[in-house]
Amino acid sequence: MLTKQRHEEMINIIRERGSITTNEMAKILGISESTARRDINFLADTGKVIKVYGGAMFDPQDVDTKEDSFEQRMDINATEKGKAAEKALELITPDDFIYIDAGTTTKYIADNFNMSGVRIVTNGIEHARILASKGNEVVLVGGNVKISTDAIVGTLAVNTLDKYHFTKGFFGTNGISPKAGYTTPDINEALVKKAAMQKCSKSFIVCDSSKFNTISAVTFASFREATIVTNLCPAEFSKYKNIIVY
Repeated sequence: MLTKQRHEEMINIIRERGSITTNEMAKILGISESTARRDINFLADTGKVIKVYGGAMFDPQDVDTKEDSFEQRMDINATEKGKAAEKALELITPDDFIYIDAGTTTKYIADNFNMSGVRIVTNGIEHARILASKGNEVVLVGGNVKISTDAIVGTLAVNTLDKYHFTKGFFGTNGISPKAGYTTPDINEALVKKAAMQKCSKSFIVCDSSKFNTISAVTFASFREATIVTNLCPAEFSKYKNIIVY
């Protein structure tokens, strides 16, 4: 396991448990105590966890309310996002009527979409342009333009989605937690995501593994309402059946 992957796994374990000893961490990951201690020190120094005597803990009040712009997020974990999107594309068939959520990971679905006959609805402005330029039948949901995330939001968008019945929907998320479900920083985007997901026969969360055990401000769906398509499943999530790892 690469150091970066091990650090992500450690963060996920600490978030799930709340706290852990260095010895326990070493046993779970199959590493030496000195390596576990060194990694915990690094994560504490970078503000990812709180170091305590003999181990580490996670701030129980930690909720990520920060919302970076579309451009800022586009290049973060780009390889992982691209591969998750490629896996999601394998789930689409020519007779599908699909919804594609706005977001950076779902943009990779639009970038790599090469199937004809699929009807598409999206609230992603750039997504719609890319998909339409490839000759697809695309509907861009009406509503208010949110520049920072390149998305259409608002009451009009929610009301418009109510008339549709999608075979599949593909969504982005800022956080994944068994208790908090799928979360995002903005209430307006959460309402659109929720409205769209409720109209999908099958819903997929397409994301990289950094979203696990992160909680953002607003829940738009419960954990079991969707299947997750991702690059890496944290050990504590392996018991769940609604996760596809590419």
